[in-house]
Amino acid sequence: MAAIFPSVRRWRMLETESLIRLTPFSRRKNWMPALLLFSAITMDAHALTPPVSAGVVPARETGIWRGHPRLAIPVCFFHGIPFLRLDIDGFKGELFMVDSGAQRTLLNSDESDRLQFKLTSAPGVEVSGFGEANAKGVMVVRSLHLKFGRNTLVKGDMFAASLSRVGAAMGVRIAGIIGYDVLRANPTVVDYASSKVTIFEKESFSFAADARILELPVDESSQLPAVSARIAIGEKDCGDARVVLDTGSDRGLMLYSKFSSERSLEHLTGWSRGENLGVGGESSFLHGLPGSISLGGIQISVPDVSVMDSGEGLAASDHYDALIGSPLLARYAIVFGATPGTVYLADTVGRP
Repeated sequence: MAAIFPSVRRWRMLETESLIRLTPFSRRKNWMPALLLFSAITMDAHALTPPVSAGVVPARETGIWRGHPRLAIPVCFFHGIPFLRLDIDGFKGELFMVDSGAQRTLLNSDESDRLQFKLTSAPGVEVSGFGEANAKGVMVVRSLHLKFGRNTLVKGDMFAASLSRVGAAMGVRIAGIIGYDVLRANPTVVDYASSKVTIFEKESFSFAADARILELPVDESSQLPAVSARIAIGEKDCGDARVVLDTGSDRGLMLYSKFSSERSLEHLTGWSRGENLGVGGESSFLHGLPGSISLGGIQISVPDVSVMDSGEGLAASDHYDALIGSPLLARYAIVFGATPGTVYLADTVGRP
């Protein structure tokens, strides 16, 4: 069953600004020979994407939010997880995972030789959502520029750690991850339906008056987007949970080991076993039973709930009970950083 949205009266309606019309981009034709056409196809995706001018909002977005975008970056997906192609100090089109379940933006230290950045030690640095073993290997890189085209996304020192096993599990070579620190710095819309991440100027962003949005208070004590929810598996009410919104997970709803063991969920019949490899570390889990999660007055059905029975990072944390990953988040556009302490889920396709 699809997510059941409440009536419009139960949605918070925010003040509207005047509608900003779209300035359409002209289409281009390519009559180059086959070899040059092949080269163009294999270019960086953003090299073929016209820049978004200040004050121009893409057509899909005018009915939901308004504002002056600083960056509008195309998204590509691997295993349902969003990735961006960014430039890092002259190296074009490097893959970065969009990972709201990681506290900090990180470079892949395993790519330091290829991308020609120098690693120095970063004693005492802790990265929530990254796993104890990997956190001990966190390094720092001085004075880098992370860009999309001519626009700078990150400038200055960045942390780095080994991420190659995550990329290998997805069959891609990743240069890093974009963490929650960047996602919440400005109003940032992660829109799965339009395959785009848009970062707006802070003071310009607002929602349309008739936008169907769900406002979720966020506990950012660990600098992660943790929200309150209620979880059920089949007919079993599992109670209230503290849940992290994690765009970097390919599991729709993953319950952590402590939460599940306290409720003896591993003893329910019908589970199958799987293994997971994420930024936080390796883990094994049970999956295969249907369930649901209630967020701020709406109930979202989950066809395949996962239960971790071992793991590292967030999976072993006492501070969180579960995560909601990209398979569920992809039903909405997620808005980070528009209001302090709040994340919004926007209905982009008019679900009832």
